[in-house]
Amino acid sequence: MAKAAIKPDGSPTSRPARQKSRRGSGAVRIYESLRQEILCLELKPGSALDEVSLGNRFKLSRSPVREALVRLASEGLVVILRNRSTIVAPFNLQAMPSFLDALTLMQRATHRLAAMFRDDVDLARIIEAQAAFEAAHRRGDILAMIESNYAFHTAIAEAGRNPYLTSVYGRLLDEAKRMHHARPAGEPAWATAPSLPEHAALTKAIMSRDAELAERLAHEHIFQFRNSLTRFLDQHETAPIDLGGLGSPSNSTKPNSTEPDSTKPNRPRPEARKSESTRIAADKRNSVKPRTWAATGRATRAGRIG
Repeated sequence: MAKAAIKPDGSPTSRPARQKSRRGSGAVRIYESLRQEILCLELKPGSALDEVSLGNRFKLSRSPVREALVRLASEGLVVILRNRSTIVAPFNLQAMPSFLDALTLMQRATHRLAAMFRDDVDLARIIEAQAAFEAAHRRGDILAMIESNYAFHTAIAEAGRNPYLTSVYGRLLDEAKRMHHARPAGEPAWATAPSLPEHAALTKAIMSRDAELAERLAHEHIFQFRNSLTRFLDQHETAPIDLGGLGSPSNSTKPNSTEPDSTKPNRPRPEARKSESTRIAADKRNSVKPRTWAATGRATRAGRIG
């Protein structure tokens, strides 16, 4: 235990508190860096996060690294597995319809409340985020458009004065933000340009305190998001895209499993050697085809997205 230093008058200094503050700030720095990298897909879904490697990267001990990973896990951005290893949370295609339903409900509720309870400071933040979105669109800066779109809807949610709804909505927006970044290299984001007039209309409804209109526009805005996502998946049915956990065989064979699939090739079961026909059937059962946008398109259509 660190001993407190003594001042000339005999009173203890606050050095231990400052040391504790530095340790806490280290965990915050790791959390903020990893969170941004996860949301922007710099860290791919399903990729491993090793505490020792992260400690070396940030030049900190494992304790603040572990603290940051636990915080990220509480937000659903990483998964701590049974063997105590940690991975970036994979996309869960099977849960996509439920995700979109939740996003729709939260957006309608938060935007309605924003029209009812916003003040001038809230309105200024909403207008500022909208202006940043428009400026990014004029520059053709896709990454800035994604960030300012996130800031726009976050500012609206906070204007609604309900921290519980804002917290849930923020977590859903995080997942939507990752989806915006999930596109083939060199292609534009799939749901940004249509947002320009919709954002302007939402801002005007909130400014005029028209709760009914704000909720309706928020619902239509999410409907556009759903349709854009479905069209994007359909357009890339035959293009294989590296999305980490989204395309892993473990997601297609075990939807609820969060552990990465084995890298060993599948082999016929022992009983499959009894006859040639049995062996062929077992091979078909054990074979797993690589996942592509075609697979994701079928999954979303089956879930009736849009």
